[in-house]
Amino acid sequence: MIALRFAELGARVIVDFFRNRKPAEQTAADIRTLGRQALVKKDDIGTDKGLDHLFQEIENNFNGLDILVNNAASGYNRPALQQKTSGWDWTMKINARSLLFGAHHTVPLMESLGGEYIVSISSPGALRVLPE
Repeated sequence: MIALRFAELGARVIVDFFRNRKPAEQTAADIRTLGRQALVKKDDIGTDKGLDHLFQEIENNFNGLDILVNNAASGYNRPALQQKTSGWDWTMKINARSLLFGAHHTVPLMESLGGEYIVSISSPGALRVLPE
């Protein structure tokens, strides 16, 4: 797991989630057993409010940011001609909008610590949304 590997390398980690608290808490517990700081936060990063909250917590707790790993992914897996506006909007907010506006929040926090890495990870859904 990425968060654990970064913790092994000395990172302090925020584990942010939207729906499933239990794995986030387990990841944080595993990080803490390595002697590293881990915070668990629940945010809807598809919204300005959720992004603002997450990055305010990063600033409040860590005074900056070295690496952002964006692995938020969600969507409605249906053929393009069956897609609904609400499902498409949800998919774009989580998968694309959160990355772009998360980067807007990230850059000033990185400048304060000299960080320079944003990693974005997609999901298998990227191959299933629009069938051949």
